Amino acid sequence: MTEDELKKRTKEFGKRGLKLIEELPNTIAGRIVANQFGRSVTSVGANYRAACRARSKADFNSKPGIVEKKPPKALSGLRPLSNENAGSAASKTPPERSE
Repeated sequence: MTEDELKKRTKEFGKRGLKLIEELPNTIAGRIVANQFGRSVTSVGANYRAACRARSKADFNSKPGIVEKKPPKALSGLRPLSNENAGSAASKTPPERSE
């Protein structure tokens, strides 16, 4: 996969995550989760782009580790809502990672 393809995929991941936020319940818990989830899904692309601008090999190598941690962190924020609102949009499976 090329750098441009991965940039496009991380951007799409962020857009799909933000679209999912619109489906979360407008409750205190829903807003808290939406905030954290939104920051997590959009930071994947931002961190990847930062890695592409790395000044050294060591700097570049440290960035993918950060990017790799964000999707699981984002998804963990949705779990409390999925049990609370079974059958609602919040219980939908988040966007899958395609290989």
